[in-house]
This record gives sequence, structure tokens and C-alpha cells, in this order.
Amino acid sequence: MKGGKTSNDQEPDGRIPAWRRTKRERYESCDYGEKYDLRYASGLNDLSTLVERSWISRHIDGKTVLDAGAGTGRFIPCLWAEGRKVVALDSSQAMLAALGEKYPSVPCILSDIYALPLAEKSFDAVVCMHVLFHLPDWDLVLSGLVRAIRPGGGIFFEMRSGEHARLAEKFLYLFGLRKYRDRPKDPAAATVYVSRARVREAMEKAGLEPVRTLSYDLGHSYYLAPLSGFLESLFSRFPLFKSVFAFLELHLGSIMPPSLSYRSLYFGRKR
Repeated sequence: MKGGKTSNDQEPDGRIPAWRRTKRERYESCDYGEKYDLRYASGLNDLSTLVERSWISRHIDGKTVLDAGAGTGRFIPCLWAEGRKVVALDSSQAMLAALGEKYPSVPCILSDIYALPLAEKSFDAVVCMHVLFHLPDWDLVLSGLVRAIRPGGGIFFEMRSGEHARLAEKFLYLFGLRKYRDRPKDPAAATVYVSRARVREAMEKAGLEPVRTLSYDLGHSYYLAPLSGFLESLFSRFPLFKSVFAFLELHLGSIMPPSLSYRSLYFGRKR
């Protein structure tokens, strides 16, 4: 099933924004699912996935879960625990095809996240990972996802830290390291960095009670940019270091200032 476009999906003159057209073209390439899996198979990205899966597994409950922006199914293993029923939703046929090959029993919905073909209050929980920070109007998408959750159900998502971006910019400028921050811009990225206060405001407006947050992904921190190659190699070649680092992030991230971490994980419960 594929949802139609809404006003949020278009410019005032009816055109789809250029950044979203570029993103769609990339995601629809026949080999993008394979490239995506390779990208997250080792190193810093695999470390982030380990932290995210562990944190979600620790706090999620309920029997029915929507994986919104499921991609190739990175989070299916942790969502399947305890006999949960998982539905995967994504706008990319190529990504869902890759997911279907790995998890043929998972129902898949081909749909734009701006036009969810879902009944209200139809899921106990929603997981939306590595999606919202790509959307300038992420708060509108968050509100749409919340409508699909039953009262008392939870939603899990992550955002790139606005506090980190602001402080790191000053830090890198002070030490003459701006080259590690001024990377070539990706026209399909449309990346947004959001403060904890802004996320909390959006969650409350959407009818969510903010429950927990976790600062994590220190490996991608701009402070450590000069060491990114070394860290990538370290975590790829020595899984033990990756496990230790993930353990530290999971246990210290709840008290770590968001200015130190590249990302923040959020868990909210629908009122």
C-alpha cells in the first residue's frame, strides 16, 4: 500500500521539495538496500545500532509495534522479542525488498511517512529511528506517528543534538579545526540538529509525556572528528572494544550532557 501526498509533502506551488526528490531517488536505487546494510555492518555505525537496540529493548512494552522508516530491518531483531507483532513501513520499495528477504514473515507497508495509511490508536509502540532528523518538519511527522499509538503506548526516536552542534562549532573554531565540521553538503541529507528543550516541546504538543533520554554516539562527535578513522578501525577490528563502549554509553548516557554527544535517544509515552 502506498500513501498519497499531503500538503506537508509539497511546496506551496505543489512541487515536491528538491531535497526530498533527491532522497527518494537515492533510496529507490536497486542496490541501496545492500549499500545501507554494508554501511551499518561495522565500526561506529554498528556501535550506534548496538546501543539503540539495547536501549529500545530495555524500555519497550506492548504486543504490536510499528517500525516507521524500517529500511532494511535493522531493528526487527530487538522488536521481535517476547512474541511481539512487528509491521514495517518505509517509502522505499528497494529497502522493503531487502527487509523482506531477511524477514519474510514481517508485514510491510510501502508508504510515505507524511501520509500514513494507518488507523488511529492501532499500535502499542512505534519505533522511528534515523528518520526524523532528516526532515525539516520533523515535529509534524512526530505528531502523525503519535496518532497511530494507543493511549499509554510509547514511541522511540533519535535526533542529532543541537547543543552538541553549537558547542562543537565554537570548540573547533577555537582550535582551528573547522575543516572537521565543514564537510561537503549532501543535498539529500536535510539534516536538522535539535535541542532537548525543542524536542520536549514538540513531544508535549503531540500528546506525549517525555519519559527517558539517552546521550550517545560519542564516536561521531565533532570533538573526536580527528580520531574518526582510528575509532572506525578499532571498533571494526576489535568487537570487544565496541561492546565496552556500548556498555558505557548505555549506563552513562542518561546523565551525560547533550552538548557532549552527537545524538540523543528519546522515549515518550502517549497520554
